[in-house]
Amino acid sequence: MVGGGLVGCELALDLIHKGKEVEIVEALPAIGFRPRPTNAEAYKGLGAEVYEIGDCRKVANILTAIWDGYEVAHTL
Repeated sequence: MVGGGLVGCELALDLIHKGKEVEIVEALPAIGFRPRPTNAEAYKGLGAEVYEIGDCRKVANILTAIWDGYEVAHTL
């Protein structure tokens, strides 16, 4: 397996439970998830506030994205 991040480790654990041998190798900077490009700059200055959450802010997991959304909503 390539990548010792959340997805790689969860997949490795699943394969181990299925009786497979697994070796995790840390990924190179060319491999894995990256933040998604955002169009936030295009909307700034049009009269609405723009908040970047989830993978636009940083690559993480769904719980991080939900927490980001909660934090934004809480501050409004």
